[in-house]
Amino acid sequence: DFAGGKVECIMYLPRIVLIALCTLTFLLLAAVCLLSWKKRQLPLGQGVFMLALCTGIYAFGYAGELASSQLAAIKFWLHLENIGISFLPVAWIGLALHHTQVTFRYDKLLLAVLLMLCSITLILSQTTEIHHLYYQSVDLNPDAPFPVAWIVPGIWYHVHTVLNNGALLLGNIFYILYWRKSSYPKNQQPIIFLLGSLFPWVSTILYSCGYMPWGLDPSPVSFMVPGILYGWAIYHLNLFEVAPLAQKVIFQALSDAILIFDTQGVLADFNNASKKIFPALTSASPGQKASILFTDIPPIVNLLAQEQAQPIELQLPTPDSNHYQAKKIDIMHNQKKAGFLLTFHDITFFSDQLDSLQAKASTDPLTGIANRNKLDEDIQSLIESIACQPMHSALLLIDIDHFKQINDTFGHIAGDTILKLFSAVSEKNLRQEDILGRYGGDEFIIILPHTEQKDALLIAERIRESIARQEIPINETHIIQITISIGIAMADSQNSCTDMSSWIKSADQALYRAKESGRNQVQLYERPSRS
Repeated sequence: DFAGGKVECIMYLPRIVLIALCTLTFLLLAAVCLLSWKKRQLPLGQGVFMLALCTGIYAFGYAGELASSQLAAIKFWLHLENIGISFLPVAWIGLALHHTQVTFRYDKLLLAVLLMLCSITLILSQTTEIHHLYYQSVDLNPDAPFPVAWIVPGIWYHVHTVLNNGALLLGNIFYILYWRKSSYPKNQQPIIFLLGSLFPWVSTILYSCGYMPWGLDPSPVSFMVPGILYGWAIYHLNLFEVAPLAQKVIFQALSDAILIFDTQGVLADFNNASKKIFPALTSASPGQKASILFTDIPPIVNLLAQEQAQPIELQLPTPDSNHYQAKKIDIMHNQKKAGFLLTFHDITFFSDQLDSLQAKASTDPLTGIANRNKLDEDIQSLIESIACQPMHSALLLIDIDHFKQINDTFGHIAGDTILKLFSAVSEKNLRQEDILGRYGGDEFIIILPHTEQKDALLIAERIRESIARQEIPINETHIIQITISIGIAMADSQNSCTDMSSWIKSADQALYRAKESGRNQVQLYERPSRS
């Protein structure tokens, strides 16, 4: 009797251990249910709650099944287990879609089809005694040391097994994609959920292939692993924190384009504003190297190559050709570099305003040509170029003949008309590199870079003749013609006209001689001969 009692005790030890493990699994999953229910306003909270609820019902039902000694009681607990088992595929896929934020054209249709199939499983499992489509038969295993259900599966049982494994595979694919495009520490969450799904998956395969002794189902006990991992994720990875969700909303709502890269320069994420600047960005872009994404934009490639990069201004090839300030910002975690951001701030308005101010500061408001300040800058720049390389350049100082008399006779409006006409006609006779500016009153300067003396004389004569041919309507009864006088001074690295004041003074002397000689002519400054 003592020996028989000892054998009976040993035989029932696995039963006690299994019941204890299933109960512990149920308690863990119940705790996860409670925590996720408190965060049910979040899509992820709803997903974790549904999965923990289904697996918890499964584990609780199997504990009851193992504790039962009568076939009728075992069948009762099987019906309860199948409530949780039926909806495991849709709960897992729903969680994976909400968590990874993977979207595709038929994601909602997929969930609807899964829900329909899972509902069919529930109905067939609860009514299997009528049609035997889910279980052909349920009996006690005569070889088991304690009451264990011996199940002969029906056709829909196999359908649901395929559905369950397919859902596990698809959900893990979503998590792998999410892990690949996430950077540390965000990529820890998909790893936790991947690991959590592997243990039940392996257990299901072992059970389906008949490798478990006496037909015991290890799946409910295996749910202890995801229960522990999910609880750890909730407390240590801030799984249900609202802040990351709010940050995501803010990230997508920002008007500045932001792209997130890992330490290897691989794109992890980008916001909606980025797609306006870089239309080529798609949902498939995460995982690509930054150097490949921006290979056609050298300034960005150079910015990426710098460790301590300074902000740069660049004009991107967008439909509006906008100007942006680009910044590279390191992402630090625990005093280690976890990646970096590229931000693009649209400065087109400020750039246009600056260009407008610069134009106003350097343009004569009446004629639209360069003003005195701009002329001084251009002359000084040309003098510096002459000093560095052998080149000839010419400066033309032009005066409108008898301009004061015209103003006094016909008024300032007529004078303004003449000044604008002179500017327009002169511009038509100049090359692209030549510079025309108003020096003051009715005096103008033309700078001719890289110009020999004979060419300067030809250009000056062409301008003088073009002006002389113009007929200017002053009022309804008067049409006048004007003439101009031009003084030319040449400059190169060999003569003395290599500072601005002396160069303009030389041209002024030539202009004075043109006026003294009868006006409406061109005179060239001649340097005094050395005796």
